Amino acid sequence: FFFLMIRRPPRSTQSRSSAASDVYKRQIEEMMNNEFRENRTFIEDIKQFNHMTPEQKDVIANNVITQRFEPDQIIINEGDQASAFFIIKEGQVVIMKGKEEIRKLEKKECFGEQGVFFNTVRQKSAKAVEKTVVLAIGSDTVKAVLGNEIQHIALRNLKIWAIERNEILSKLSLIQRERLIENMKHKTYRADDVMFPESEENCSLIIVLQGSLIYRSSRLLLTGRGGLLGVNSLLGKPSEIFEEDILMEGNGLVASITKKEFESLFGNIYSLIDRNETHLKRVTSERETTKKQIELECAMVTMDTLVIIKKLGFGHFGRVYLVRSNANDKLYALKCISKKQTLAEGMENYLLAEKAVLK
Repeated sequence: FFFLMIRRPPRSTQSRSSAASDVYKRQIEEMMNNEFRENRTFIEDIKQFNHMTPEQKDVIANNVITQRFEPDQIIINEGDQASAFFIIKEGQVVIMKGKEEIRKLEKKECFGEQGVFFNTVRQKSAKAVEKTVVLAIGSDTVKAVLGNEIQHIALRNLKIWAIERNEILSKLSLIQRERLIENMKHKTYRADDVMFPESEENCSLIIVLQGSLIYRSSRLLLTGRGGLLGVNSLLGKPSEIFEEDILMEGNGLVASITKKEFESLFGNIYSLIDRNETHLKRVTSERETTKKQIELECAMVTMDTLVIIKKLGFGHFGRVYLVRSNANDKLYALKCISKKQTLAEGMENYLLAEKAVLK
């Protein structure tokens, strides 16, 4: 007979090992819970998810994957199979077609939904402009949880992209663009339906969301998905009049708004753009004045003029104190960070970016 003797460690060692394991599990669970709460709060502020139920938002927050990218690092490549939909949590992303920059996206904006919704390869690339954090949602989760909501997001972003590419409509403010998008009506077309009859004037602003517009006889392409027609009608210029019927190639979907409907929302487009440009100049001037005032004030405030009143808080990246300046008797928050820790953790660029934001 042979016996396999297994030496059991002393009970105290087992207890310590078990206790350490329990602590580790609790720490992991706490980290996961914290990340869920943070992502759930963040998702609540995403406009595209406004129509979702709380339960759907919970599932999304539970299934997102947090990804971090360095400046100039590629997030998705043109030509790759679409497998995820992305939300920018921190940083900035540039969308590119080949080497051409199409548009820049900021925090809380989404990208990658077109490929997921249409189940195609990526039509464009996405690259981090600065240190960027994105939440990635796998296509299976997107389709299971969002359902038709992903179509709403995809079509909305396509309308935004079409408007931003247009020289005239890009001068609308962000709020005005949102109002325009919300008030555009959708209409579906079947293959070979007539979109614009021969010699008929087009008096509407139109964005092609699905399908393509072609000439009847030659079958040549007029415009594809994302194409925009009818800006001339808004400007009071001669509208498009086609010498032959314009057809929908394949099943299609368009968004449109008439000149009358546009002007009921915003008034005359020339007056609207003039008001926007005047407002932009005023805001820019006010910002420059405020910036100069802050710079003059900061020049007066030096470390030897500051008196610490109390500690406000501390964390991994330093301590924050409430201080008063003897130079102007104003209160400030003073953040103190160890140079040694900053260099050891490679946080120089992060702190410079934070300083630039505060300026």
